[in-house]
Amino acid sequence: LGSRLHGPVFAITSCLTVTWQARLWLNITISSNSLQSKGYNMQAIPLYSSETDLSKHKCYVAAMTILATLAGALHTIAVGRGIIWTSKVTTGATDGCYIYINPTWFQALGSDSQRAFLIGHEVLHIVLSHMWRGSLFKARGYFNHQFDWCHRTYNKAADYIINAMLVKMGLEMIEGG
Repeated sequence: LGSRLHGPVFAITSCLTVTWQARLWLNITISSNSLQSKGYNMQAIPLYSSETDLSKHKCYVAAMTILATLAGALHTIAVGRGIIWTSKVTTGATDGCYIYINPTWFQALGSDSQRAFLIGHEVLHIVLSHMWRGSLFKARGYFNHQFDWCHRTYNKAADYIINAMLVKMGLEMIEGG
């Protein structure tokens, strides 16, 4: 299969019809192992700490059940990452590693499917490496030729793609995206 780490992933993804979930798992596993073997510390420090715990609350359990049913890979990643419940964010956010959700806003959403949508939305930002790509685009000067870097525009474009994916999976989009 080759001595380079990306060799097996390339061979598997190019020779077989593999779902995006399987490719995602392979890429995360290989990338993480590659970075750890080079001596990088893979422990991230969360920006905030949880102020409450909704993990046993019925609205969270229902949302995670819906996510597991409609998008199993996103559910698995959300469980693995965990959710930090904090009022320091107004809705939901991610730093590329952790998921932060405002518990009051989460509970006020109209349905469990919308709650599942929110969790899936933040997971897809992590999966699609939006924070990392955004920082690369900014550092490399993308958008600088004609436009200055605008995080808000970049995030709106990323949200557009993510929301379309989640709606296609059968989740109910939150009003306002």
